[in-house]
Parts: sequence; C-alpha cells; structure tokens
Amino acid sequence: GVVGGGADPDGAPERYEQPASPTPPRVSVPAVMHEILEETVRLARRSPHINQASGVSVRASIALLETLVSAAEMRGLRTGEAAVTPRVCDMSHLGSALRGKIELMISEDSPDGSATEDKLIDALLGEGLKSVIGRYAKPDALEPVAEAFGGGLKLELDNATSAADAAETIKAVNELNNAAVQLCRRLEMDPADPQQRACAGELVLEFLYVHNRLSKSSGRGRASYRR
Repeated sequence: GVVGGGADPDGAPERYEQPASPTPPRVSVPAVMHEILEETVRLARRSPHINQASGVSVRASIALLETLVSAAEMRGLRTGEAAVTPRVCDMSHLGSALRGKIELMISEDSPDGSATEDKLIDALLGEGLKSVIGRYAKPDALEPVAEAFGGGLKLELDNATSAADAAETIKAVNELNNAAVQLCRRLEMDPADPQQRACAGELVLEFLYVHNRLSKSSGRGRASYRR
C-alpha cells in the first residue's frame, strides 16, 4: 500500500511504499495432534490437583489448538516455509493457553503457585501425549531408538528449524528415522512429506522421554534429547 508523507522540492507529496506483511504459512494439523490436545483436557478434568468445582474452561481445547496453530505459523514465518505441520517443539507454548483456565488445589498463599501450575500443565501435556501415542506404538518396540543414543549421541531440535532440516536430523539416526516412518504409516500420515515425518520423529522422541527411556533438556523452544 501507499501512505502519504511530506513534499518533494517540486511540491508533490512524497510517497512511501509500505512493506507488505508476510503471508502466514498454511497450517495442517494432523489428527494425532488434535487427539493429544483433547486427551490433555480430558486428563485435566479428572486430575485431583485441579479444583473440579470451578472446572476446566470449556474454551481450554480451543485455546490449546489456537496456540498450537499460532506457534506453528510463527515457526513457518521464521523458516520461510509456505506450509507447516505442528510438531512437539510447538507444544512448548501450550502452557500459556491453559494458564487461567484451570484452578489448582493449592493454598492461596503458596509462594510458588505459578511454578506449580506450569509443572502440572507440562505433566498433563506429557501424559496426554503418552496416552495417545501409546495407542500406536509401544516403548519396548522403540527401545532400539533409545539404544542408538547410548554412545553419547545428543539430538537437538527447536522451533526455528524447518521441517526439511528437522527431517534430515532425524534421518541421521537410522533407528529414529525408521520409527518415524512406521509411526507416520500408523497415523495415516505421509512419511515422504518432511513436515509429517518431522512431526512423527519428534513424537517418537517425546514418547520415549515421557517413558523415561531418554532424557531431555529444554528451554525457549529448543529441546535436546540424550540417553
């Protein structure tokens, strides 16, 4: 667009070209990610650590999905991708979606209420993923993936990595790549699509982490997995 400005020496108004806003990428959310979000909310509604008298907001599921899509969009804008599939790295933003929509069963004068809330939300998301992916894969069957990390291998993924680069990183660990391809097929996703294979690979890693088969350090959208 064009907006008015000052005047040039001839008296004509100056014209400034307003830079166009970048077009957000298309976001395709796999059914499995919907399942994980829905399972997380279901677990929240049954948790003894949450005040069920006040309940869990009916908007919790919607807020989780909107936040996941927004996180994937932001990642796509950073990486310059025209289309993106949400991955585990995008789930690091989901805590903010649930804050204020659940009420914990903790003392009002508890000094670490917010920290406790964050830990509970992380635990619920982990249990949601554990339950859903457990319908399609078993930890013992994925043990070769965990064993591949036994020699000190460390794998880093973050929300500034394109799907193509993430898929290449996953491909470098043969056992992980095979597991990602198998999970894609069980989830009726396309393993030839780097977006979907990167999503499946991160789900495998996170599934092994919540089963204590791998360790993980994370922060600011970055996750590092090791044995």
